[in-house]
Amino acid sequence: MTRRRTGRPPRKAVPSRGRAGRPPGKAEGARSRAKSRSRKRRGLRRLGYPSQVFLLLVSAALIAVVAVYPIRTYLEQRQMIAGLETKQAALERQIATLEARKTSLSSDEEIERMAREELRMVRPGERPFIIVEPTPTPTPTPTPTLGGVVEAKHVRQKPWYSRLWGWMTGWF
Repeated sequence: MTRRRTGRPPRKAVPSRGRAGRPPGKAEGARSRAKSRSRKRRGLRRLGYPSQVFLLLVSAALIAVVAVYPIRTYLEQRQMIAGLETKQAALERQIATLEARKTSLSSDEEIERMAREELRMVRPGERPFIIVEPTPTPTPTPTPTLGGVVEAKHVRQKPWYSRLWGWMTGWF
């Protein structure tokens, strides 16, 4: 046995069993698959510069189309979060003012002041005074004439097209 230059020992010679010993098409199938792979590789290499640019643009467009919805949703959520944060800040300010009002209402002086102003209460021995505001002058009502019809100086009439439409539909 002689050694090849690759440094591997040569294969042992195996007697051929012929076509009957192998499954049909096994060797040819492996060869044809290897050939088709090499053809595909060569086919991709053969693509010219314009085709590669076109594939790049198509893939970029596909990525852009797929990414539009999540990006739009993200931006809408950020906007909604900003609105909710401003609303929360306003509610916190309102809570602070209500807390201050609550503490002021717990004092006896504030309760007495509100009872005097809003409920018009007085202490025993005090004399209440109520100021009566003058009553407004009554507005004159129109006087009915004969037949119960009220006279009016400026009665606004319907527009001409409404009167025409009423006249036309009155026939039916």
